[in-house]
Amino acid sequence: MSTLQSALLAKYGELLAEFEHRVVWVSDVKTNEMLYMNRMAKVLIGIEEDDEYLGKPCYQVLHGNNRPCTFCPNCKNVSDNHYCWTQYNVRAHKWLIIDDHLITVDDHTCRMEITKELLPNEMGQINSENILLQSIQTLTANKDFHSAIDTFLEMVGGFYFADRTYVFELDFENGVTNNIFEWCDIGVEPQIDLLQNVPINEVDEWIASFLQNKEYVIRSLEDDLDHDSDTYKRLAPQQITALLVAPIFIEEKLFGFIGVDNPELQLDNINLLRAATDVIAVEIDKQRMLERLEYLSYTDILTGTYNRNRYIRELHERYHNPPQTLGVIIADINGLKGLNDRYGHKYGDSIIVRTAQILKENTPYPVFRIGGDEFIVPCPEIGKAAFEELVQALRNAFAREPECSVCIGNSWEGNTLDIDKQITRADELLYAEKQSYYHETSRDIKITRHGAIQELLEEIEAQRFCIYFQPKIDLNSKKIVGAEALVRKIDADGKLILPSKFIPFYESQGILMHLDRYVFKSALQAIKTLEKFGLRTRISVNFSRSTLLMPNFVDHILAEFEQFDVERDRVIFEVTETISKIGRETLDDLLRRIRTAGIQLSLDDFGSQYSNLAMITDMGFEEIKLDRSLIHNICENQRTRIVVRTILQMCRELGNISVVAEGIEKAAQADLLGELGCDIGQGYYFHRLVSLDELVALLKSEE
Repeated sequence: MSTLQSALLAKYGELLAEFEHRVVWVSDVKTNEMLYMNRMAKVLIGIEEDDEYLGKPCYQVLHGNNRPCTFCPNCKNVSDNHYCWTQYNVRAHKWLIIDDHLITVDDHTCRMEITKELLPNEMGQINSENILLQSIQTLTANKDFHSAIDTFLEMVGGFYFADRTYVFELDFENGVTNNIFEWCDIGVEPQIDLLQNVPINEVDEWIASFLQNKEYVIRSLEDDLDHDSDTYKRLAPQQITALLVAPIFIEEKLFGFIGVDNPELQLDNINLLRAATDVIAVEIDKQRMLERLEYLSYTDILTGTYNRNRYIRELHERYHNPPQTLGVIIADINGLKGLNDRYGHKYGDSIIVRTAQILKENTPYPVFRIGGDEFIVPCPEIGKAAFEELVQALRNAFAREPECSVCIGNSWEGNTLDIDKQITRADELLYAEKQSYYHETSRDIKITRHGAIQELLEEIEAQRFCIYFQPKIDLNSKKIVGAEALVRKIDADGKLILPSKFIPFYESQGILMHLDRYVFKSALQAIKTLEKFGLRTRISVNFSRSTLLMPNFVDHILAEFEQFDVERDRVIFEVTETISKIGRETLDDLLRRIRTAGIQLSLDDFGSQYSNLAMITDMGFEEIKLDRSLIHNICENQRTRIVVRTILQMCRELGNISVVAEGIEKAAQADLLGELGCDIGQGYYFHRLVSLDELVALLKSEE
């Protein structure tokens, strides 16, 4: 209890006690702080805890407002110690007579308000201006538009002591009228659900009055209406005996009407209802304008889906309230620019619209258009099996629409969610499918190819790339046990360009998969050439993350083995640790399918940065390649030797995983690695890069 509250009770405690059976509260005029409420006041307002109101402003406690009431008579109390006024209290749901008295507590001017419920015979004390002032305050102070309208109708209903007040909208285009807002007194059955799509001809007589800017009054349903009329048959079952209705005009057009059913009092006082129509019209017009702005701000006008602004807002909400599981679908229209160039933007727009329709028809989740040809569908709280079924159903739907060629990337996560990473994974899968699409359609004249993709495919076709091989040496026997296929580019002058000069660019453009597939096919061809000479050795081929994410990657690879008639154990797939970024679920499934196909896996560049030991322990690699950074100073640095020795021992104990050391340039490095138990070495100490003919010669010489 504050010092001011204590002083109030000390000075006026006996007086306040005399009002035990009346509603009394006290507030500070300057700060609006509530200082006192007796038991009757707390019951009226609905306050359950004794001290719940203490320290809070009166407008919040008594009216639920977040700012001072505009109808507050504080200014009148300044010059007069007594003031009596009427007020509709939205928390008590009653009209009240409030007797204000100014009192002084420790130099603070306070209001002691003695309150009672307004009886029907006292309603003449209320004027329309008082109600309108309070209603405007209610409508502007309440952020919830529907709640504000409901309260306003309650205040109007309380003024007329009516059973029901309501707002109808007239739909002249469809010939119906609909009840859009309603307030009902206690014990009165709501009618709003029953009063939808009411034939407009049932209120033709009312509309005729409205168009003359007149209200319509039924003083007695039994006496004023023909019992066979549609209006009588509509009103009588609702227990309506009398009503007042007044037109609502918005921008000089008849919008609808506000009505009062069974007014017990003030039947001749139409002024309030007439004034209320202007208030309602302004608020409805403002709300509809805000809704339209909201729609335009968050809706893609072409497709009717949500737009990027709404997507960003949804994403922000997901960060703060992440779901337990989340699936992400990203869809991208293939060749949209080519379609626009060839057939015009109107046709291109029709493809965008149809794509959006297919997405909306086949997914129960909101669809967002986040780019010219790109859509995203977040699917929260969905199981993995259900998500996969949804994605497949979506693919099937697009397959039935040959004009809508769409690539889809998808990602699902059910453990610890990282929304950014998940969206990135889905985007990578999309891009992999996109590049596969361009690769398969590169000779289709209907597809217009542009930029880096076109240039790379043309360079591959013009044989601007060549394949070299770096032998892999058994550190015990010093024999060649395999080779790694490596690509080099030939410039306009015939000089070789190192991969570091072109691979990062292709990777950044998301088109490296085209080069990966070329190298893989070249490796298969090399194996066939070696077999012609009676030579059998394994060739290692590098695959980037984007290539591994190709749709049906394993099926494509197996088809290549079949075409070249090469045994699957003749090739080792080398991948780097960056594949872990595609997500555990996707990665596990991918590696399982590769191993099931009988293809061995090698983890390249292990130890280059922050190596993840789980990649070795959980992913089932048959080979680990130590990065050259570990080999460079292994002879001089004891810590490096400890790390390498530990990795070698771990690989042996995990199931005899073969270890390859890259970048061996000195005899001492080769000897030390052999002593530590390393299986295979690569590097310029043994052989520089060799052509296929040179590899054949080396293998023959060993025989």
